[in-house]
Amino acid sequence: MFKEHETFKLKKPIEGLPLQVGSRGTVLIVHGGRPSVYEVEFMKGIRTIAVVTLTEDLMQPDEAEYP
Repeated sequence: MFKEHETFKLKKPIEGLPLQVGSRGTVLIVHGGRPSVYEVEFMKGIRTIAVVTLTEDLMQPDEAEYP
């Protein structure tokens, strides 16, 4: 389970969005339930590329956040 403001990497491409596997995102909102659903943001520099709702099966922990 991810927490708000936690970063993650995208495990699978999302149709219609210019994101690749491994793209880093940030969890904005955690919507409870089973499975959990997350409102997330992908950025490039200071520009937002996408804000989407994802399920955990499309996300993997970002090891860079946990040295």
